[in-house]
Amino acid sequence: MAQKFPFSMWNYNSPSDFTPDEVNLWADCGMTHPMLPKVMTVDELPTLIPFLDRADELGLKCIICCKELSLIRRQELDISSFYVLGPEGYEELFRRAVELVGNHPATYGFYIGDEPLGEQFMHGVTESYKIMRKVAPHLNPFVNYRDGTPYFPASYFDGRTFEEWVDYIGNDLGVGFVTLDEYGPMINDNLIPSYLRSMRDYIAASEKAGSSLDVWANLLSSAHYAYHLTSEIDLRWQLHTAVLCGCRGVMWFRFYDRLQGHEYYGSPIDVYGNKTDTYYGMLRTQRMFNDQYGELMMTLKRKSTYHICKDFGVYPVFDKNTYDSLDIKTFENSLISFFEDENGNEYFALATLIKEYYSAYKITYDESKYTLTELIMNGKTEIPYKSDDPDAEDCTFFLYPGQMRLFRIDKK
Repeated sequence: MAQKFPFSMWNYNSPSDFTPDEVNLWADCGMTHPMLPKVMTVDELPTLIPFLDRADELGLKCIICCKELSLIRRQELDISSFYVLGPEGYEELFRRAVELVGNHPATYGFYIGDEPLGEQFMHGVTESYKIMRKVAPHLNPFVNYRDGTPYFPASYFDGRTFEEWVDYIGNDLGVGFVTLDEYGPMINDNLIPSYLRSMRDYIAASEKAGSSLDVWANLLSSAHYAYHLTSEIDLRWQLHTAVLCGCRGVMWFRFYDRLQGHEYYGSPIDVYGNKTDTYYGMLRTQRMFNDQYGELMMTLKRKSTYHICKDFGVYPVFDKNTYDSLDIKTFENSLISFFEDENGNEYFALATLIKEYYSAYKITYDESKYTLTELIMNGKTEIPYKSDDPDAEDCTFFLYPGQMRLFRIDKK
């Protein structure tokens, strides 16, 4: 069975807020790796079994969040079990957690912490990775990192550089994925460069390590603070730009609004349990992506990314000399990324950075060297794309706001 592109979400509710039927809601929205409701202690983990059973029926894998196993942020770090019990005591506690729910076929992994900052927190993360991978190598420990992590001092990584640390957790410990916070463009477009730079630096470190460590983007679906309400275009824009940067999964912050967090609003489910416009936008965004591209994208490896039109100073700027006669003309800011499959076949994906209106393009290339084939429905539908007339005034290729399209390069 083909691997779907992973989608997950933050879930701060408790099991008592739901019945297992809630899992059907997550699946309907397109989630593949949902975070289960949060429990406070390891002894409470069995309350998640009905949710895991339903997830298994629906083919979902779940992230488990247990406060007793996590590194608690900020002032409460010292009361986290890892520091109170020490590594040996924490390992014993985690072994019990694995015995209770860790071998369930729907369990994907356990949450460790969110946005670690400081030497103590980062050291705890690395040591927790070691313990979880030792006890349960079949599971995937989960940490969400802040956008500035690649620029932390070596002391945060136990004397390693960021690249060395990524190589260590990916290759030596076998950690399967990390998520990266990056919401900047949901304030305004002036923050697009920092958004792209964060993606670039995380993914470059992972690709350089040559490990199976995937970078997932932690993206925004809940308005708060300076971040505006996310439209369907915003959801699609975030997803497609993250994919072109090389992300291989997405986690959304967050899924449920709660009365205790009145400064947050517009999540997929409102404070009274109603589906919002964000829910339906997320449903279409996630399900359409996996129906159109997700399974195919999971078989491809990113090779390079370029800016088109405006130079944001993060990736090189694409021009007609970048790739063997391929020329893409547009007045709109865009991204193009090249990919390769296991057989060496080449592909490129094009995404607009414009959220307000359609973007027009003209694509020309030397048909004596190769042809382009647009792919949809995960490659089941192939649409030949002939070179546009370089002298024609009209453009024949368009992207709606936030859209991407995928092409295979068929060499002659």
